[in-house]
Amino acid sequence: MKTAIRIQLVARCVGLALIGGAVLCSRVLAGEPSDLPSITVKFADLNLQTPAGVEALYKRIHSAATQVCDSGGDRNLSILTYDRKCAAATETQAIEKVHNAALSAFYQRKVGGPNAQVAMSNGK
Repeated sequence: MKTAIRIQLVARCVGLALIGGAVLCSRVLAGEPSDLPSITVKFADLNLQTPAGVEALYKRIHSAATQVCDSGGDRNLSILTYDRKCAAATETQAIEKVHNAALSAFYQRKVGGPNAQVAMSNGK
């Protein structure tokens, strides 16, 4: 059983019209995968059979995704919007990597909407 996941910045640059986002995307695309910011989230200490354990792991993933996607630059609306979209995509990818139905269901309830399609794919 996996007890850690690596959260890595995954930029989806197609159609990004933000100047700050375009600069960040060019940096991401130019770098090697090992050059991208990443954080390892460990969860061996959590019981994912309990709601408290699932919620604790979600909070760790959310925090790591937010840190990894923080451009650290200007705090203008365009950059903040890009950072939030990056964090949401990175968070979704990390939750998919865990392959835990309870975590996926928690995430779907937390964020709702069509972007939370993780829950059904992880029930395998």
